[in-house]
Amino acid sequence: MGNACHRRDDAFVASLLCDKGHVRHKPQAGLDAKDNWMHTEVTPNIKERFENDIPLCQVLGTARLWSVFDDEASLLLPQEDVARIRHSFQGDIEGNPVTKTLLEIMRVGARLQTVHASLE
Repeated sequence: MGNACHRRDDAFVASLLCDKGHVRHKPQAGLDAKDNWMHTEVTPNIKERFENDIPLCQVLGTARLWSVFDDEASLLLPQEDVARIRHSFQGDIEGNPVTKTLLEIMRVGARLQTVHASLE
């Protein structure tokens, strides 16, 4: 119970520190984000550094995969990485394989709640 409470508090603080708000990156239906491909192609250095923290690797990998397939965000990444990841992607998904959703973290009494907001 204590760890879950700390994570919710961390989410609330993170949402206050982010300029455009807290976001969630979620794989499109049909994309297996736990696939070995994510660790070998999308986040090999993160996986090497945090090999025992698979959830962290998945969260960061999903966010990086979104950025690789986003036209604006991909300009901020090494172009060799973008080309390699896009070329190695085997998914049968049209467009970006990851959706990005704004979140609002609200305190309701003593509880924190995450509410999905529209990006539009």
